[in-house]
Amino acid sequence: MSERKSQMRSYYPSPSEEAEGLDLLAPEPMPEDADAPARRREPTPMRALVEQTVKRLKLPDQELWRDELAKVWAQVVSPELATTVRPGKWENGVLYLFVANSSRLFELQRFHLRKIETGLRRHFDATRLKQVRIMIDPEAGKSEAVSQR
Repeated sequence: MSERKSQMRSYYPSPSEEAEGLDLLAPEPMPEDADAPARRREPTPMRALVEQTVKRLKLPDQELWRDELAKVWAQVVSPELATTVRPGKWENGVLYLFVANSSRLFELQRFHLRKIETGLRRHFDATRLKQVRIMIDPEAGKSEAVSQR
């Protein structure tokens, strides 16, 4: 039994044995700053990071292009047209424009489509835009149906 106690003592140190190895009065050294202020870079805007990533991965930048287009839409087309037609989806170089009804669709196709295409090519890279198509806005019918109820 006494042999067993001596084995336990060697395995589990007493509190006084533990304290001998510790110097409680010595302060711990401060860790070094791995990223010192002199080496830190200015923050990069998130939009720039996304654009860099899209370019690096060679992904289609449809959303970025549509955001740019939405900002300058009234300048690309006349202000009168900007209130009745809006940029819709962008697929494989084809820009779909949305209008509220079929009579407006006919009018735009007949009289304004070439002017819209010219304005788009003037403001943006002409090689990017293959075709402009006009269609009835899928959300236009939903808002009218809700308002009639």
